[in-house]
Amino acid sequence: MSVVGIDIAKHSFDIATVQANGKHRTKGKLANDPAGFEALQ
Repeated sequence: MSVVGIDIAKHSFDIATVQANGKHRTKGKLANDPAGFEALQ
């Protein structure tokens, strides 16, 4: 099982995963607009 975190801010979606050592790693950043929302889906 993978854990994915999504931080929704005014201007962007930040996507992060949890590594085996417990630290997180940012995997991507999308614009908080219709195009970014489509990419997130």
